[in-house]
Amino acid sequence: MFESTIHSNQGMRHRKIYSVLFLLAIPVLCLAFFSPKSNSPSLDSRSGRVQIIGVTIVNVNATTERSALRPNMTILIRGDRIEDIRPTTEADLILLDSDQKTPKVGVRNDSRVIDGRGLFAIPGLIDTHVHLEWEGQEALMFRLFLANGVTAILEAGNPSPKVYVWRRQSQEPAFVGPRMEVCGPIMTGPPAAWNGMTVLTSVAQVRSAIAVRATGGARFAKIYAQLPPELSVDVINAAQRRGLRVMGHLGRTNALEATAFGINIITHLSGVPDSAVPDPEAVRAQHALGFSAGWQATNAAWKQATPAGLNQLIQHMVANRVALSPTLWYQKVFATLNEDTPEKREALQFGHVPSAISKDWNHFTMDVGDPKIYKEAWPFQKKFVKAFHDAGGMVIAGTDTANQYVSPGFGLHQEIETLHEAGLSNLEALKSATVFASRAMGTEQNYGSIEIGNHADVVLLGGNPLDDLKNARQIVTVIRSGLIYSPRQLLSTLPK
Repeated sequence: MFESTIHSNQGMRHRKIYSVLFLLAIPVLCLAFFSPKSNSPSLDSRSGRVQIIGVTIVNVNATTERSALRPNMTILIRGDRIEDIRPTTEADLILLDSDQKTPKVGVRNDSRVIDGRGLFAIPGLIDTHVHLEWEGQEALMFRLFLANGVTAILEAGNPSPKVYVWRRQSQEPAFVGPRMEVCGPIMTGPPAAWNGMTVLTSVAQVRSAIAVRATGGARFAKIYAQLPPELSVDVINAAQRRGLRVMGHLGRTNALEATAFGINIITHLSGVPDSAVPDPEAVRAQHALGFSAGWQATNAAWKQATPAGLNQLIQHMVANRVALSPTLWYQKVFATLNEDTPEKREALQFGHVPSAISKDWNHFTMDVGDPKIYKEAWPFQKKFVKAFHDAGGMVIAGTDTANQYVSPGFGLHQEIETLHEAGLSNLEALKSATVFASRAMGTEQNYGSIEIGNHADVVLLGGNPLDDLKNARQIVTVIRSGLIYSPRQLLSTLPK
């Protein structure tokens, strides 16, 4: 389980970070990650049919990497659903070979047949922690998600009523972007960390806030660090009565308390070390002062958190089926605040970040305190994630897009790779952004794996991600709801 020899602090979260870094046109190397395919979405009707012939399917429901590969398979898609999955036949190969003009990796516009030989099919990726609304550049973000193989997202808190409209629009197959679930405005106690949050001080306000979100079409609600336990439990109960799941960036309510209340997702490892220190009330008091003070106190708490207390928390979270979205790549950004790292350079080089976001990547809008706090926390954060996973906990991939060095879409690849760095196998890291993410979102019966009857959300790769997770960046084609997209075409429409 969770052993402790070093003690540190944790670093994270909702601090918008600013950086005047204008991204240049993606270099030739990036094109290796996004090979060409067809133009924008397919224009065929919803009754159209797509055949992917001879592909190797990566079965994310498998228990071992050896059993996960299903070579030489044909996937049949009708409309926006997977109609059939079967071994490739001689007739399929004859169909491919009947048109010698068909490129090795291509789509025939007449019959919509894709030559999948040499390719690997994974489910569309899912990011469980995204924030939209950046000066009207959401449409660019949607294209970036698709270009990176992200076909579903959870919008983790937004004050704009537009998120409910985007959520409804995204359920349509022709929507050029990921399908999405939303939380609506984040709910917190005073003092609010960000403009647009819903500040709650009474049970009546809780009920009203949940009603607004449910009526708007949200399937999630989110609580924040300044909400005290007595109101957190009211939010969770009111939300679940309306059929909403609850995710939390915790603080005054720690992770052990939120687990007992019935929370569904804990994000950023927030409230985790707070639950295992000798004096949790001292940490809670810092959260009551405001976001920055509380966040630094949580990070510092990693050094005092006891292994026994962390193990107890893990056991309770696993028993109560609480999913953990650690946003580990963003934690690493905090752990290297004053450093130039290869991963940060990759985020700039391959992220295609819109200028409205990149200009905000230069400095923190809130005091983050001593960078040493976050560096010391980093080993403990990785160790906790691995211990939680090994105990049977469900780790799900979320990025906190679009904070500093967290690019829409590409940031999810960095999150998956960072989970592997923490000790998850390639398959388990891939599961965190597919079947586990969909399970935590309550959408497992519709997407998250390549199964008959699921939405036709499929990403075709030029390499085996179980050999190397960086192969998941080698995206050849993205199919979302049965419509075919070329990553290269999607990227070509973005401002340089």
